[in-house]
Amino acid sequence: MRVLLNGLPVLTPLSGVGYYVHCLSKAMQRLSPEDSFFFFYNGYWSSNLKPQPSPTAKMVRGLSRRFAPVYSGVRLALDASFKMVCRFGRFDLYHETCFIPFPFKGFTIVSVLDLSFYHYPETHPPERVRYFNKHFYSRLDRVSHFVTISNYVKEEMVRYLGIAPEKITVTYPGVDDVFNPRSIREQQDVCRRYGIVSGAYILYVGNLEPRKNLQLLLRAYAGLNGSLRQKYPLVLAGATAWKQEGFSEQINRLGIEKNIRRVGYVPQPELPALYSGASVFVFPSLYEGFGLPPVEAMASGCPVIVSNGGSLPEVVGDAAAVVDTMNPDVLKNRLEEILQDAQIRNVMRESGLVQARQFRWNQCAQDTLDVYRRFTRRW
Repeated sequence: MRVLLNGLPVLTPLSGVGYYVHCLSKAMQRLSPEDSFFFFYNGYWSSNLKPQPSPTAKMVRGLSRRFAPVYSGVRLALDASFKMVCRFGRFDLYHETCFIPFPFKGFTIVSVLDLSFYHYPETHPPERVRYFNKHFYSRLDRVSHFVTISNYVKEEMVRYLGIAPEKITVTYPGVDDVFNPRSIREQQDVCRRYGIVSGAYILYVGNLEPRKNLQLLLRAYAGLNGSLRQKYPLVLAGATAWKQEGFSEQINRLGIEKNIRRVGYVPQPELPALYSGASVFVFPSLYEGFGLPPVEAMASGCPVIVSNGGSLPEVVGDAAAVVDTMNPDVLKNRLEEILQDAQIRNVMRESGLVQARQFRWNQCAQDTLDVYRRFTRRW
């Protein structure tokens, strides 16, 4: 079986879609060495999965966010190069990993990771939303089958897009084996690099962008009494994505600038210890199709608070505290409760470890391969 996957998402720093594509592809290659997996990049295809960031891709991405004609021009060029690649590749199946499929004369599988474009278009760059609205809905009929990453998103696709449920398969993402509780020494080594103290900080991991609803976290944190903020700084780990021009000003207005640690994008080898060393992990997103950081935190032995945005309650089950996306007082109260009670933290750690074990990349890969073989008749 010769499969072509859209590899463009892995050319930027690995988060979100790029991380999903990288981990899924590695697991499928490991489970099915007799099959051939190829990746479409900027104008060419390769059997090599490229996890390193591409400076060119980053530059083009930045320009396309500022100038709509650049975004449209890039997509047109990619359409043309994809057509050329398929002419010579003789692929049995094409897996579009990022929503909008390129034209392909054959079986097409599409990953739909969430419907944030539908529900929260204001949280995406306008030119990306325009392209999505123009091309996503019109290409749905070309798709042989959809895979998505939670039952929540599957139900939304049925309700809002009118897709038959039998045309959608849920393939839960996994947690990499590197995410497990780390020793105090490992925690201290990583924490020292970021100027924080192991066991004494609140953690958020993810891009800094509107959909992540960090305003809720900042307001809740500002509502904590001064002694708690002094003891537990708020660590924000993630790249600044877009539309965050007023973020620093909001922190200053709330008077919490001395308690905030913005550490930027944290490489994966350091993340398990950073999770393990946190007193509590908070993920206040408005909407998620799955939400991998909370599961990574649970697998690393960290108590977790999530919002009720999208699939998050489904993913964390009873192993995490769930709060409303719009109520900072509720989040503040849960933070106080967890930070001030070691027994609650211990119970949450244990239940989180159990919950996280449900999610494995090998299972996600096997479920995806089963979908492929349903269409290539290879069993």
